[in-house]
Amino acid sequence: MTDSTDQIKMVGQNHGTPQTFLDDLLSREKIDTLGLNRAVALSRSSGERLAIVLSRIGLVSEVEIAQTFARIGGSAVAGADDLLTATTLDGRISAAFLQKEHLVPIGIDNGTLQVVMADPSDQFAISSIELATGLRLSVRPGLLSEIDAAILKLVTADSTNPAEPVEEVKSEDVSRLRDIASEAPVVRYVSNVLETAVRRRASDIHFETTRADLRVRLRVDGALLDIEPPPASMRAAIISRIKILAQLDIGEQRMPQDGRMTETIRGEDIDFRVATAPSLFGERAVLRVLDRKRVPLEFESLGFPPALLQSYLKLLEQPHGILLVTGPTGSGKTTTLYASLAHLNRPDVNILSVEDPVEYEMPGITQVNVRPDIGLSFASVLRAFLRQDPDILMVGEIRDVETGHIAVQASLTGHLVLSTLHTNDAASAITRLVEMGIEDYLLAATLNGVVAQRLVRKLCNSCSEPYAPDPDLLERISPTAKTWEGDYRRPTGCPNCNETGYLGRTSILEILPITDEIRQAILKRQDAGSLRVLARAHGMATLAEHGLALASRGITSIDELLRTAKV
Repeated sequence: MTDSTDQIKMVGQNHGTPQTFLDDLLSREKIDTLGLNRAVALSRSSGERLAIVLSRIGLVSEVEIAQTFARIGGSAVAGADDLLTATTLDGRISAAFLQKEHLVPIGIDNGTLQVVMADPSDQFAISSIELATGLRLSVRPGLLSEIDAAILKLVTADSTNPAEPVEEVKSEDVSRLRDIASEAPVVRYVSNVLETAVRRRASDIHFETTRADLRVRLRVDGALLDIEPPPASMRAAIISRIKILAQLDIGEQRMPQDGRMTETIRGEDIDFRVATAPSLFGERAVLRVLDRKRVPLEFESLGFPPALLQSYLKLLEQPHGILLVTGPTGSGKTTTLYASLAHLNRPDVNILSVEDPVEYEMPGITQVNVRPDIGLSFASVLRAFLRQDPDILMVGEIRDVETGHIAVQASLTGHLVLSTLHTNDAASAITRLVEMGIEDYLLAATLNGVVAQRLVRKLCNSCSEPYAPDPDLLERISPTAKTWEGDYRRPTGCPNCNETGYLGRTSILEILPITDEIRQAILKRQDAGSLRVLARAHGMATLAEHGLALASRGITSIDELLRTAKV
């Protein structure tokens, strides 16, 4: 046995994972030293068991982990139907303990308590339950996601326990709402939704008040998924609880409000950006999950292939000028700009940023939130920044001609300006700025390049299947595509990806450097179509073509590409 394998086994023993479990994974080449070392570091920082971390970060699928434990222990993997009888044994085992240890009791058979665990080797958890219940345990492995979903249902059901009734309160009764929002069932439900969102890698949480109830949905990998709703009587109290956490005015229900809050989840401080808005049946709230540790500010992790990264860095490292990142809301523009600032951030450089809002704090960079209500707009902050001896300026978004003109003036006086714009592709950003009122000669003189970006879902490695796409469709996307070139795959769905067929997202990109030919076309006020043709003649690959390259390697699907990019 090699030294690296000996280290893996020793690491596994030190982090509560049995040697035979790791031996089994190693013998079937399900993990390697590099991946396991990464999981060990996360296990140490989070306090979670190594088997759980391996599943969470996707090194080993939860299906594979459960089947490995079943093979070692000689038992069958528990299915979703087995978890329908999940119980807390009348409160003898707390929901918090079940959530922390990722286990759930499912009943008592002949004096033996049947328990399903994500990590059946967790002797501490087994001993704790035996001590709390006085019962012998029979343990079966189960899927992490199904166990946690069963626990969430238990918590939701417990929140309506007659011992803790939740009174339906009129939204106008502010003082009573404040009291109800601080009671255990409401606090417990909101905490569990936040924990579930972080665990499932959600980017947003939607609380939508309807005529009959409160609909709760998570946006995971760009798609909205429903989760267990609370009792209808808790609608107003839950919205009020969120507003209290975000330090918003719960008495103001006619106007939208924005706020921010920080909650400790699994030992980590997670930021949430909160936005409320009135609707026909009451207020709704959307929470953006700002988990800095989950957002790697590295271009490779964001989906920049080597060739495009080299082209982008050439634009980014210009001493002055404007670099734009374009795309619709939720396309990853801000994350790309944060990665750009992280790349440029050095002790000898003064970087100033104005954003709406500041999503992630970046040490070494001065960041300012715009406040339109007090006159603190993008334009006014930019004017102030120009008197702060900047080297690099980041503008969250060019929304109007005033902000655009100041950005142009800043670049003309020797500053590098990074910003975003809402357009469908790179060429359209140029015509959009001209239509906004930026003079063509100024734009031609200052613009370094434009990057268009989208996020596409990645296929689940555990369940995608190969297939041959329509050759005519491939030719429409790119005339050089051939069906026999590449490993095209499509989604099927499995427990590891919550039956969606997709797990995680990556970027597709379109990079348009402003060459002398493009500058001449800008001065001639050519339309976006003509600019696009000219850029492609100089080697620019479109969003669809980059997406097709990913699809040909089995990273995403043709259907996902068609959903995301214009073909």
